[in-house]
Amino acid sequence: MTVTSYTERPRRSKVDDGADALSVPWSRPRPRRSRVSARVVSAITILMVLAVWTVSAHLQLVSPVFLPSPVAVWNKFVVVARDGFVDATLLQHIAASLWRVFAALIVAIVVGVPIGRRSASARSGVASSIRCSNSCGRSRRSPICR
Repeated sequence: MTVTSYTERPRRSKVDDGADALSVPWSRPRPRRSRVSARVVSAITILMVLAVWTVSAHLQLVSPVFLPSPVAVWNKFVVVARDGFVDATLLQHIAASLWRVFAALIVAIVVGVPIGRRSASARSGVASSIRCSNSCGRSRRSPICR
């Protein structure tokens, strides 16, 4: 078997025993996958969590104040989405939360990028202008205080 390029997958003959296999992903044997897809496993996991939640809420293993049933949570969600909460609709609460997240991102970029650029351009690496005091009491410039 001769391969002229690593970009194309070589054709395998039926008598190919793999003795001259290259160290490329298509030359190694593929691991067998289980017949259950990841989506099925995810769906089963979600259903199991909901089932355990429903049973524990029904048996009142935990106080309903701390663990309400899924139906009660859904009903409260519908009421809040329809009527609002604390004089604002759900959409207004979501918008306020997103505003806070993006404002914090902008502040982090505005503050963090100059600090990162300063640290990267410093002579000894990280934050060379910090004076550290070691256990002997001697003061020295160091990126890490020991």
